[in-house]
Amino acid sequence: MPITASINRRVESEHASETAAPHPEELKATLDLAIGNAVSVRASVRTTPAGLVGAAILAAVIILPTVSLAKAILNARR
Repeated sequence: MPITASINRRVESEHASETAAPHPEELKATLDLAIGNAVSVRASVRTTPAGLVGAAILAAVIILPTVSLAKAILNARR
């Protein structure tokens, strides 16, 4: 069963929102993933550099305290 994947960056989508205003630094990507003839997935995303920075900050705010709590629990068990 062959597995194929392709990623296209900065591709204009035919499903783009008519109401969303274009941004000069907008990043677009699409992913086409096919696993044999049974599974086919298509995904697309639009974001800006500010959105990526915001997502990274949000992830850090969640991950850093979780790591600290895990270390504290492991140290308390010793």
